[in-house]
Amino acid sequence: LTVTICLSGGMIHRDSLGIKQFFGADKKKYSGKHTQALNFGAGLVHELMWDNTPHRITQNFIAQEIYQIWVDLPSDQRMSNVYVELLGGEDETPTVVEKQGRVLQSTTLVVAGSHKDRKSRMLQKSEFTILQVTVEPGKTWTHSSPTCFDSIILYMRKGGAKIEGREVPMHCTAFCSTDGEEIMVVAGKQGADFLFLTGEPLHQNVVARGSMVGETGQDVAQAVKDANSFKMGKPWHERLSDAQWHNHISRYPCEYNSE
Repeated sequence: LTVTICLSGGMIHRDSLGIKQFFGADKKKYSGKHTQALNFGAGLVHELMWDNTPHRITQNFIAQEIYQIWVDLPSDQRMSNVYVELLGGEDETPTVVEKQGRVLQSTTLVVAGSHKDRKSRMLQKSEFTILQVTVEPGKTWTHSSPTCFDSIILYMRKGGAKIEGREVPMHCTAFCSTDGEEIMVVAGKQGADFLFLTGEPLHQNVVARGSMVGETGQDVAQAVKDANSFKMGKPWHERLSDAQWHNHISRYPCEYNSE
């Protein structure tokens, strides 16, 4: 499973099932859809390209920035049907705004899992949480995870913060342990903008070769064989028009189903 979050600019997705999607940071242009969750399941061929369309008013090209998180599937779900969904808006990826009186403390976008009393509607095959968090200078942000979650990854995109007195500067990653206890992040003078990841361990073997993931080397070898025999579809040139792309995937279709 890949989760791609657009922070700036946008993306264009096409795949061997004939699905084309647009998503990005501009709410109006992308109808509020800023995140894509793509479960590769048994496999498919896809392309994910920058949307380099100039700004509709200034005609300037827009800077591009994304997060992309790869999430392993439970072993009994690795050959599941493919699904791809776009997410955005309060019904699907709610925003938790915390204030002290009228003073803003933090803003948390719930991409997957939950925070406080708000929950994402992302279809998940396992238990994990993805949060995009902004904390105002000198303010504190807290999060409590289920007791079955035993680790946290925090990437500091902008600013800096302290966790239990230890500095986490900009562009650094903090690895924390948790057993259901509350984690407290105290933003520095420049505030803090970070990605927060946590989840339940799957306790399974992972063998990877390129983009292929399995439980054993034999699983991965079979996936590579399937890809080379075009069972997932045949790669195409990214400059194909939509009509040419549709013609191509009709000749070399993906053999696996979508949800």
